[in-house]
Amino acid sequence: RASTSLAGAWFDLAKNSMELMQGSATVIAKRTTSMAAATINPTAANEREMKRMVDEKVQASAASMMGMAFSAAASWQSMYLASFLDGRAPSNRQGERAVSDVLAAGMAPYQKAVHRNLKRLRK
Repeated sequence: RASTSLAGAWFDLAKNSMELMQGSATVIAKRTTSMAAATINPTAANEREMKRMVDEKVQASAASMMGMAFSAAASWQSMYLASFLDGRAPSNRQGERAVSDVLAAGMAPYQKAVHRNLKRLRK
């Protein structure tokens, strides 16, 4: 749920960044332990997990770039269309909101991947 205020949007972005860092650290720790164990006794499950690591990064990266591109296009289009119709340049506040929206759109696919991994790896 996106915040309606600019300060709230930046707060949400900071909070989500922290959650992403903490979740990523947990996933990395669990996977590193699993990879270390796989060097002694490799299994098909280890191989699937390693393939999954690569696949999910490619998917999250592509989704992130697409989300940022669409968010940027929508933000800039609405800002400049409004300024064209209103006769005024976009404000700094509008620009800051556009940036926070683009960053949030870019972070969302990574957050989803980390949350899925945390849920799956905690079993």
